[in-house]
Amino acid sequence: MLRASEKRLRLGQRLPDILHARPQARYYREYVLKLGPVAYWPMNDLSGLPVDVSGNSRDMTAVNGSPTYGEQGPMSEPTVGYPSGAYHERAVVSTRVNDFAVCFWIYRDGTPTANGDIFTHGTTSGGFQIEWNTTNGTIRANLPSVGTLANFATLSNQTWTFIVCGKNTGVGGTWLAGPNGTLASSGTAAPGTPVGNTRVGGQVSTQTRLSHVAFFDRMLTQNEVSTLYQIGTRVVVPLL
Repeated sequence: MLRASEKRLRLGQRLPDILHARPQARYYREYVLKLGPVAYWPMNDLSGLPVDVSGNSRDMTAVNGSPTYGEQGPMSEPTVGYPSGAYHERAVVSTRVNDFAVCFWIYRDGTPTANGDIFTHGTTSGGFQIEWNTTNGTIRANLPSVGTLANFATLSNQTWTFIVCGKNTGVGGTWLAGPNGTLASSGTAAPGTPVGNTRVGGQVSTQTRLSHVAFFDRMLTQNEVSTLYQIGTRVVVPLL
């Protein structure tokens, strides 16, 4: 028989996991925050207003269309689903044109039949846009006056994919992008211009879910990218 004091001690040891029933998501969130994001939206809010937990108060407050809250996400957390025409808007998180990165988990139900923005950053003259390329079902990015990033990820339907995309040097510098813990130099192609500058979400004719969207004012390292993916897929528990 356990004494009352021993029961309280064991309860205290388990309390963090009792309060947060999804410990893997907690580990992921804590590691993202350790990396120092400019903005970070876990997208697990059920209120309809995804909250920036970085401490910089860049909550998503404007909604167009009808996003669905509480959709099943990676790491068993709730997330936001974006049907056709639905998106959130947010404050501009940064105007940097050098050394930045965005990472997120994405899920699609069917191949989009219209190009649409997934994440836009900065301004139309100094930011970038990650978007669907419906020609071949890939994800690509547009950079004003420089070009369209080569297609860097192909998503399987009804599968969560981890994406990192960013630029590490200069307006015309090298773009690094890749799915599921990888990074590769992707270069640029024909010119393109982002649509809007503060959008997160669908704008396509199929369902897209987004989770754990984070923006950094530096390019992440390969080791950081690999660790994020491994935490999210329960391969490792990080040392924080």
